[in-house]
Amino acid sequence: MTENSTPAATDAVSALKEHWQIIVTILLLLIFSLLAWYLIASAGEGPDIVWQRRIFVFSGVEALLFTAVGWLFGREVSRSAVAAAEKTAADAKQDAETARGDAQQQGKEATDAKVAQAEERTRAETAATVVDSVVTPGDSPSARPGGSRDAGLGGPPEGGSRAAGPVAVVDLQALFRRLYPDRPSADR
Repeated sequence: MTENSTPAATDAVSALKEHWQIIVTILLLLIFSLLAWYLIASAGEGPDIVWQRRIFVFSGVEALLFTAVGWLFGREVSRSAVAAAEKTAADAKQDAETARGDAQQQGKEATDAKVAQAEERTRAETAATVVDSVVTPGDSPSARPGGSRDAGLGGPPEGGSRAAGPVAVVDLQALFRRLYPDRPSADR
């Protein structure tokens, strides 16, 4: 077969070859049938040596016929086995593509979940830092871990006494609206 041959030409040659092989098989079957009929019709004629030679020729034709018939039926069995194997391979390929797509989707979802978790942790740490920095009346700077985090808003001057009331004014609602814009609030 050459590189320039078309698939249609290749299929035509293959079909012709297949038909030729079937024709040869049918001819061998006819020859075997005629030879068997001849042997039955001439039973009892001639000496033993002639019969040995006739059986020898009959055995050779018989072997050719059985080979041809075996090829004919074996080809059909092989064809169905090949078709089943091709279907199984196509199914396995489709399953692999589906599994690959599912794995990529799950990997993307896992990455998105990790990013969302990191963002939520950052928001929570920001809120905790702001809440910790608010000093309410009765708090002493020494009672807090890490000392006072007074922002100096609304507090007494240095060295003066503390007035009753918060030292830092923080709008917690505004802070949480900024940190969690997608959550509904009670005042909206």
